[in-house]
Amino acid sequence: METLILNKTTETKRPQREPVFNNPSLLVCTWYVACRSRDLRHGSIRSIELGPKRLVVYRDESGQIHAMEARCPHMGADLAQGRVSGTNIQCAFHHWQVGADGACPPTPNNEQSICRRVQHYPTSERWGLVFVFNGPEAHFDLLDVLGNLNDDCRVKLMSPKLIRCHPHVVLGNGLDAAHLGPLHGVDLVEPPRVNQGEPHWIETEIRARLRNPFWSWMIGVGSQPLRARFRAVAGSFAYVEITEPFRLITLFTGRPTREGHCATQTVLFLQSRSPRYMARCYALMFILLHADHHILDHLDFHPGLTEQDETFAKYLETVNAMRTY
Repeated sequence: METLILNKTTETKRPQREPVFNNPSLLVCTWYVACRSRDLRHGSIRSIELGPKRLVVYRDESGQIHAMEARCPHMGADLAQGRVSGTNIQCAFHHWQVGADGACPPTPNNEQSICRRVQHYPTSERWGLVFVFNGPEAHFDLLDVLGNLNDDCRVKLMSPKLIRCHPHVVLGNGLDAAHLGPLHGVDLVEPPRVNQGEPHWIETEIRARLRNPFWSWMIGVGSQPLRARFRAVAGSFAYVEITEPFRLITLFTGRPTREGHCATQTVLFLQSRSPRYMARCYALMFILLHADHHILDHLDFHPGLTEQDETFAKYLETVNAMRTY
């Protein structure tokens, strides 16, 4: 009897998706701060790095803001060297014009629009900042980031900074409750509560006490716990909302540079102008940011996470699941 030999079919494995988190070559589809509103006057153009991309952001003669790839589609000249003409940018090299929609309208120097379009990006202006969405269309509204914010708050922009660490790591730092005691001298009085939602956010709510009597006095908490929640949103935002013993909302933004570092802009939403309130806010910001900045500036992140890092691990998964462009 002959032995039948069946041909075994080898199952082809699908290539795994490249991780997005902490990856300088990939950009998630989210909003990024391009610049301050006051730095983009009528008719002005600014060039920005957005990860491996380079964009130009400009305000046209009617006051509308536009963003597009920085290279002219004719020969690759830098559009930031051009000038605003109506709603277009006129390239300095051959005076071709690129419209706000990325198309090249016919001009005396380009009678037929034969070249490819330049990729343009959605923009928004809020809280004294200009934002650009990485993608052909925005997947969520900028206001969804701080949906419960009262517009009556006084907005204070802190000085922009560069942290030599990827924005995903910088903006997820507040979800790491385990570092609050060792680095900040903050002791939790109960386990953190963790929530998740859309658009792509994860948050932790904490009640904690400060060990240092001086900082407790400066902030005005005394022996009572500090109540706060920290939310990381879409890989480019994070905010802290202090609810007790006083209210303060702080928004942190992060835009990746070409090297994978974090160009960050912090925004304070203040409830009062009183000197005592302001002193409490700035003291709290010092406690939250000073030591972290020094650590993150020298951090070479690798995900050797443990059980106590469960919340940060969920945030990592959330970012990895986001679309890229």
